[in-house]
Amino acid sequence: MASLSGPHPISTQYQVKIPTKLARELHLQPGDEFYWRRSDDDSAVLTLIPVEVVERRYSAGEQAEAANRPRAAALSQIEADQASQQQQGRM
Repeated sequence: MASLSGPHPISTQYQVKIPTKLARELHLQPGDEFYWRRSDDDSAVLTLIPVEVVERRYSAGEQAEAANRPRAAALSQIEADQASQQQQGRM
Protein backbone atom coordinates (compact mmCIF):
# COMPACT_ATOMS: atom_id res chain seq x y z
CA MET A 1 0.00 0.00 0.00
CA ALA A 2 1.23 3.50 -0.80
CA SER A 3 2.30 5.66 2.10
CA LEU A 4 0.40 8.79 3.07
CA SER A 5 1.75 12.23 2.34
CA GLY A 6 0.26 15.26 3.99
CA PRO A 7 -1.87 16.78 5.18
CA HIS A 8 -2.06 19.27 2.34
CA PRO A 9 -4.33 22.31 2.76
CA ILE A 10 -6.97 23.39 0.27
CA SER A 11 -6.41 26.99 -0.86
CA THR A 12 -9.07 29.70 -0.85
CA GLN A 13 -9.58 28.87 -4.56
CA TYR A 14 -10.21 25.19 -3.61
CA GLN A 15 -6.89 24.06 -5.07
CA VAL A 16 -4.55 21.43 -3.70
CA LYS A 17 -0.81 21.35 -4.35
CA ILE A 18 0.82 18.06 -5.31
CA PRO A 19 4.19 17.58 -3.61
CA THR A 20 7.08 18.09 -6.04
CA LYS A 21 8.53 14.65 -5.31
CA LEU A 22 5.23 12.94 -6.13
CA ALA A 23 4.70 15.06 -9.25
CA ARG A 24 8.15 14.09 -10.52
CA GLU A 25 7.61 10.40 -9.74
CA LEU A 26 4.33 10.49 -11.70
CA HIS A 27 5.88 12.55 -14.53
CA LEU A 28 3.27 15.30 -14.06
CA GLN A 29 3.69 18.61 -15.84
CA PRO A 30 1.99 21.98 -15.37
CA GLY A 31 -1.17 21.98 -17.46
CA ASP A 32 -1.75 18.20 -17.24
CA GLU A 33 -5.45 17.48 -16.94
CA PHE A 34 -7.32 14.99 -14.77
CA TYR A 35 -10.78 13.66 -14.17
CA TRP A 36 -11.78 12.79 -10.66
CA ARG A 37 -14.27 10.26 -9.41
CA ARG A 38 -15.70 9.58 -6.00
CA SER A 39 -15.07 6.10 -4.72
CA ASP A 40 -18.06 3.78 -4.77
CA ASP A 41 -16.88 2.34 -1.45
CA ASP A 42 -16.24 5.60 0.39
CA SER A 43 -17.70 8.89 -0.89
CA ALA A 44 -14.98 10.82 0.97
CA VAL A 45 -12.29 9.27 -1.26
CA LEU A 46 -11.47 10.86 -4.62
CA THR A 47 -9.57 9.14 -7.40
CA LEU A 48 -7.66 11.28 -9.89
CA ILE A 49 -7.55 9.84 -13.41
CA PRO A 50 -5.26 11.37 -16.06
CA VAL A 51 -6.99 12.43 -19.27
CA GLU A 52 -4.79 10.02 -21.25
CA VAL A 53 -6.14 7.07 -19.27
CA VAL A 54 -9.77 8.10 -19.82
CA GLU A 55 -9.16 8.64 -23.53
CA ARG A 56 -7.40 5.28 -23.86
CA ARG A 57 -10.26 3.46 -22.10
CA TYR A 58 -12.88 5.33 -24.13
CA SER A 59 -11.03 4.52 -27.34
CA ALA A 60 -10.79 0.84 -26.37
CA GLY A 61 -14.54 0.82 -25.73
CA GLU A 62 -15.24 2.39 -29.12
CA GLN A 63 -13.02 -0.18 -30.81
CA ALA A 64 -14.78 -3.04 -29.02
CA GLU A 65 -18.18 -1.66 -30.08
CA ALA A 66 -17.01 -1.27 -33.68
CA ALA A 67 -15.73 -4.85 -33.68
CA ASN A 68 -19.14 -6.07 -32.49
CA ARG A 69 -21.20 -4.03 -34.96
CA PRO A 70 -20.72 -6.37 -37.95
CA ARG A 71 -21.64 -9.34 -35.76
CA ALA A 72 -24.72 -7.58 -34.45
CA ALA A 73 -25.75 -6.60 -37.97
CA ALA A 74 -25.24 -10.17 -39.17
CA LEU A 75 -27.26 -11.50 -36.24
CA SER A 76 -30.07 -9.05 -36.99
CA GLN A 77 -30.07 -10.21 -40.62
CA ILE A 78 -30.21 -13.87 -39.57
CA GLU A 79 -33.11 -13.13 -37.23
CA ALA A 80 -34.93 -11.22 -40.00
CA ASP A 81 -34.38 -14.12 -42.42
CA GLN A 82 -35.70 -16.62 -39.89
CA ALA A 83 -38.79 -14.50 -39.22
CA SER A 84 -39.40 -14.21 -42.97
CA GLN A 85 -39.08 -17.97 -43.40
CA GLN A 86 -41.52 -18.56 -40.54
CA GLN A 87 -44.05 -16.20 -42.12
CA GLN A 88 -43.68 -17.90 -45.49
CA GLY A 89 -44.22 -21.28 -43.86
CA ARG A 90 -47.53 -20.06 -42.42
CA MET A 91 -48.85 -18.97 -45.78
